[in-house]
Amino acid sequence: MADKVIGKIAVASGEVLIHRDGKTIVAKVGTELLQGDMISTSSDGKAGIAMIDDSRFSLGAKASMKLDELTFNETTKTGTMTTSVVKGAFMFVTGSIAKSPGDKATMKVRTSTATIAVRGTEVVGEVDSGLDGSKFTLLPNADGHESFAQIENAGGVIVINQPNQTVNVTGFFAPPSEPYQMSPSAVSQTFGQTLLTMNQLSQVMGLPVSVNQATYTPPTYVATHPNSE
Repeated sequence: MADKVIGKIAVASGEVLIHRDGKTIVAKVGTELLQGDMISTSSDGKAGIAMIDDSRFSLGAKASMKLDELTFNETTKTGTMTTSVVKGAFMFVTGSIAKSPGDKATMKVRTSTATIAVRGTEVVGEVDSGLDGSKFTLLPNADGHESFAQIENAGGVIVINQPNQTVNVTGFFAPPSEPYQMSPSAVSQTFGQTLLTMNQLSQVMGLPVSVNQATYTPPTYVATHPNSE
């Protein structure tokens, strides 16, 4: 039986590669993706990935991500998904799977420093194995509904549930930082290309684009990290 297609490359620029069963495939727009695929981008590469449940991922330059597992019932629009971001800047917007009923998060994104469990959420981040570690930011939803992301590793668990709320994680055994709010200008400066790729992907899929950080004013946030401006 042929492997089931779980997504496709919908936006590609520069070199985008798919590593599958010991082989390397040069990806282009329309290239189908299977469970277990590793997607990587070159120093000038970017990729927009459309999943079968309308979840979507964008990858910046020198990034890589593995599609670990996906199950999806087309009739009930429920399932589970696990991916692993190995390195680089990334963003994801959840689709039908993250809205599956029940208390347990059905979509998880693993990284070297923490696992992100989400529901109805947009998250942007960067995975870095250096001294600065990784950064994960919860973005406002385009339709205004509330969302959350749980950041968990061997050092502890943090839940972020406010727009632009951010957590830094220096290692898998190091506790996540206290959440702080990045200013819209800081989000744009840090993740601008990844946000742009996501908006291109959303337009290709006929889905709402993300909130424009250049014109966005987040709600009042009490605790602000000194380096968030």
